[in-house]
Amino acid sequence: MLRGMRAYERGDAPEALESWQPLAEAGHADAQFLVGLLHEEGRGVAADAALAALWYRRAADQGYAPALNNLGLLYQRGVGVPRSIDEAFALYTRAAERGFAPAKSNLGVLALLGHGVPRDRDAARGLLAEAALDGHAPAGSLLATVFDDERFLGDAPTPDELHRAAEAGDGDAQFALAWLHLSGNGQAKDPVRAALWLERAAFRGHMRAAACLGRLYLEGRGVTRDDVRGASLLRDAAEAGIAAAQYDLALCHARGLGVAASPSLARMWLERAAGQGYAAAAERLAASRPRLAHAR
Repeated sequence: MLRGMRAYERGDAPEALESWQPLAEAGHADAQFLVGLLHEEGRGVAADAALAALWYRRAADQGYAPALNNLGLLYQRGVGVPRSIDEAFALYTRAAERGFAPAKSNLGVLALLGHGVPRDRDAARGLLAEAALDGHAPAGSLLATVFDDERFLGDAPTPDELHRAAEAGDGDAQFALAWLHLSGNGQAKDPVRAALWLERAAFRGHMRAAACLGRLYLEGRGVTRDDVRGASLLRDAAEAGIAAAQYDLALCHARGLGVAASPSLARMWLERAAGQGYAAAAERLAASRPRLAHAR
């Protein structure tokens, strides 16, 4: 698995697939999920949502939470499988019951938008807050954008309302709309369009957007991979106090991605993120403090 992850992180999807495919065929749920991810994203292979759904299903049948979540997104969008919000809700629920924060966030968005379930602002707030406390940065950002902004104190905005506000130059709406495009909730899953909205929001000084855009540049998702650009955006957001960016910048320093490798700087940024209650940073500090430079 480790060889495949290292290949994936440096952008070598064919080598990652070569490493994971035999494990997936042998029944390893994590490898099945990752093979499904490559087929969904079209990395190292032609994009094939139906094949992605097949591999996600194999891992989901073993109770693997990330696969349950991603299969739910396919059902919600009707890509590679028949569209079914009920099936998406059931899959998200199973993943959330296993503590998977992105699934809690997706359940929150369903409640926020009233997709397949009654529109319930309080339930949405609770689910997004729980996901944010679990360290899922997009949930925290959406929570802050939609619920903590006095302009949105009534009913949460619909995607159409967000789009109109984004076109008018509202950075918060641009960020929220980008997040919906990234997650596939409420809009078509489209990382390229998401990156464009994030660029516009980051240009206006929206630091959560800068943090998210930095990660996209590191992943090469929706944009051409550029580690230096990604790390620069993360640094701007980290210095502005965005915990998720502090965490991601710490990993950049640990791995030497776009910045000089520096265990001391990596630890510093992890400590800053952990000091803001960012769970993933606290866990990484506790689990790998002596070997930070080799952490994934």
